[in-house]
Amino acid sequence: MVSRELNYVARFQRGVDAAVTAAGVESHLVQPLERTRSGARAAVAAALEAAGEDCGLVVPNTVAVPHVLRALAAAGRRPGRDVSVVGVCTDAAAESMEPAVTNVSLEPRDVSRRAMRTLFALLDPDVGGPPPSGVELVVPRLTRRETTGGGATP
Repeated sequence: MVSRELNYVARFQRGVDAAVTAAGVESHLVQPLERTRSGARAAVAAALEAAGEDCGLVVPNTVAVPHVLRALAAAGRRPGRDVSVVGVCTDAAAESMEPAVTNVSLEPRDVSRRAMRTLFALLDPDVGGPPPSGVELVVPRLTRRETTGGGATP
């Protein structure tokens, strides 16, 4: 994802970097070469090697989160106890995983509502009002679940 230079990915990475700096902890960016179970396993192994025992993972890809959870289990590490895991995904996706994943929701409903309001305003300003100027950012929301707690804090 990072290599695709998507705006929200770069903003997310800057936010992670700022939070890490503010917390005074070290971070490492690890990306799987493949978006597969084996790619996640290699990325988890690299993260655990780089961070040692005190490790927390932020997984900014919904599809990768279950692969990361399986890779941690295969490495003998239990999310929420041995390592903290935070997924960037919807609440529904986070709650459907085992264990339920602490997540950062990018608030897709709010983003969609704002996008539609802007579209309608552009199509017919008399009905939708003037379109917003500039960029509107939606504040993401963190919800703690089973994958954070006793382990390291990402």
